[in-house]
Amino acid sequence: NESVMSVGDKGWQFADECRRATEDEQYWEERRRIFAARGRRNNEFHPGDFVSNDERVLTVQHQDPETGLVSVLVNNSDERFQIDPKELEIYFYAEDMAG
Repeated sequence: NESVMSVGDKGWQFADECRRATEDEQYWEERRRIFAARGRRNNEFHPGDFVSNDERVLTVQHQDPETGLVSVLVNNSDERFQIDPKELEIYFYAEDMAG
């Protein structure tokens, strides 16, 4: 009586050849899971999200569906600019804010 799974089907025989994820890989996977927990694609921002670019607190205005660039407004300022979504850290999702 043979096993349904043959040697190599799951890669278990190569476990000693696997490596641990780098800190950078762990960061990006954790980030992906945070977005997925909210039902969003990775780096998907919605209007009203509070984010940071490690310098200032920003409010998302719009994300271009073609380029992915995010238009943001600097909080307590009239300054607006576009930024790559990978450069943003989410502080609060718009749907989580009490209103």
